[in-house]
Amino acid sequence: MKRIEGLLLAALGLVAAALIFLAVALAVFLVRLNPTGASPQERRLALQTQVRSLESSQAEFLEWRDAGTAFGRFLHSTCYPLADFPALRREIRDLFARCELSPASAQYTTTKVGDGIVKATLEFSLDTPYPMLKKFLGEIERHPRLMFIRSAQLTSGTASPTMHGQFVLEAFLGQ
Repeated sequence: MKRIEGLLLAALGLVAAALIFLAVALAVFLVRLNPTGASPQERRLALQTQVRSLESSQAEFLEWRDAGTAFGRFLHSTCYPLADFPALRREIRDLFARCELSPASAQYTTTKVGDGIVKATLEFSLDTPYPMLKKFLGEIERHPRLMFIRSAQLTSGTASPTMHGQFVLEAFLGQ
């Protein structure tokens, strides 16, 4: 009988050890399944945040991927063609003609400002009535291409209704 009791105690010890092993294994599995101990709602919110972050990163990647073509469209729509400096000169000459102005001492210079971008600078002086000067500045402001007055020094002209001005006009040529 003592032998049966010993075997039963040994079997009970093995069952207890197996139960303890299973409990520890289950605990390890549950910790690996949810290492932070967060509730299902907290895990869902964390996953939603990660998904939003991933979507934002993808959108930013697409914006950067398309930036080169967008820059090309910008150059095409706002700059004169790089190889067509005469077109820029004709357009400025036509602008003066539309405003009934004849600039004196007009000088063009060009400067490379970046890869495929050249700044054309026109320095000129005008003696004109104020309404014509105002019309000219309005035409520059409404011009569809990137053209602007960088500096203007105005004084009253020798005749009462006229203004004298030294101007620097800039336009950009690009590929």
